[in-house]
Amino acid sequence: MLAYLALHPGSHPRGPLAARFWPDVIDESARGSLRTALSAIRKSLGDERFLIATRDEVSLVDAQTDVAEFERLVAAGRPAEALALFRGR
Repeated sequence: MLAYLALHPGSHPRGPLAARFWPDVIDESARGSLRTALSAIRKSLGDERFLIATRDEVSLVDAQTDVAEFERLVAAGRPAEALALFRGR
């Protein structure tokens, strides 16, 4: 869930998010599992301001990923730097 939110910036409606991760259970159970997962993420992050969870939507704030940086460098015409990032250099 944390990786999904980090790699897909923005707000995510709770219903579709729960259905994505728990597709084979009834909506109420999926939403309960979502609440449990969000609580665990919030606890792991240690700072409530990074995970915004309203009654309707969920979003991760200020997430920085190598994937986003790689895409930014490629889009900026800096493929060598993007590859160096990918290789860990």
